[in-house]
Amino acid sequence: MEFRCACGQKIKAADQTAGKLGRCPKCRRLVKIPPGVSVEVMEKTAILPAFEGSVVERQLPAQVEAPGPKGRVAVADSHEGCRKNLMAMLRELGYVVLEAWDGPTAIRTIRMTQPDAAIVDVKLGVETGFHVLQAIRDPLRTTNKAVCKMPVLMTTAVLSGRDAQYARHLGAFGYFVKPVAAAELCPKLERAIGTYRLA
Repeated sequence: MEFRCACGQKIKAADQTAGKLGRCPKCRRLVKIPPGVSVEVMEKTAILPAFEGSVVERQLPAQVEAPGPKGRVAVADSHEGCRKNLMAMLRELGYVVLEAWDGPTAIRTIRMTQPDAAIVDVKLGVETGFHVLQAIRDPLRTTNKAVCKMPVLMTTAVLSGRDAQYARHLGAFGYFVKPVAAAELCPKLERAIGTYRLA
């Protein structure tokens, strides 16, 4: 039997593991196995290792299975056009979007609303996106420990290897050059939220 991931990847399946959780090897999205099937990629003959397309023995959490929004995402960008475009794209894809236009607003929004993920631009005025990332990762400045572990994806208008390296050092889940395409951002965002919810 065959089925497709939402990214379009064909997955070949056999009876055994209905209702269990697997991860698509193409987009790494969490996939609930339809009734009577287990995950095995069509082009491969062997089951992939755990969390790389194989069956995982625990069920999807209720919050992932539940219908409705894919998650709540804070978007912080000082450039209004970029911010509004990204917010519109995320809303079309089923996310609830929270808006921030500078560093202090981003930190306050993230701490108060506890979203599933944040997309933060590097240039946010006086407080950069790096300052935002440091502030929410610092357990001494953030009382809610879940916020410290929340995935943050960073965007920038200018590609810089040093900035990308620094973002990774601070714990950013991803780093994208604007304009960010949905096909590039969404698999990473879904993977980030899925990992955060399972933690």
